[in-house]
Amino acid sequence: MISDNIQNFLLNYVHNFFYLLELIRWTLFSSVCLLGIHLSKAEMQMNIRPLLSLVCRRFFGDFTGTLVQIMHQTFQKSFNPFL
Repeated sequence: MISDNIQNFLLNYVHNFFYLLELIRWTLFSSVCLLGIHLSKAEMQMNIRPLLSLVCRRFFGDFTGTLVQIMHQTFQKSFNPFL
């Protein structure tokens, strides 16, 4: 049987972890409102990773092109440092 100290420690840890997740979620929602990005109710109930990806996609746009451009510039400069 788990002692009371260990049980209290684990319950406190789990409580703090979920409190932190909710704090991150509500901080993200307030930041999104300030940026003018509107989220539906279904989107607000998403897990944090897909939600963060959705917010970044709406704010920055499709950033796959940015990655391709960075790779192109990096490889181009590595072959010719005077560019």
